[in-house]
Amino acid sequence: MNNIIKTLIILSLPIILAQCIYAQVFPLDTVVYSGPVEKRINFVFLSDGYQENELDKFISDVRGVASYFFNQAPLMQYKNYFNVFAIEVPSLNPEQATRVLRLTAKIIRITL
Repeated sequence: MNNIIKTLIILSLPIILAQCIYAQVFPLDTVVYSGPVEKRINFVFLSDGYQENELDKFISDVRGVASYFFNQAPLMQYKNYFNVFAIEVPSLNPEQATRVLRLTAKIIRITL
């Protein structure tokens, strides 16, 4: 039994390594940088729902959300403890952005 497991692990290694080699890379925008990521709370926004031609709007939306959050108490006092990043991953489904924005608006209304 142990030999079978070892064999499966050894046979699966090339597949796992191939996934690492061919992983997709997307642009990372720094919206707010207050210090090293190891010593800060990091918000990372993914552009799921934004199509390729809407990525500038995505960055603008992330900047707007970050500005809104850091102008509210108590986050206003702790802004220097946060970093905000945006990863531009174009979506094939434009309807997803609308659903995400509606959900975000509901969450903001509930918490205020």
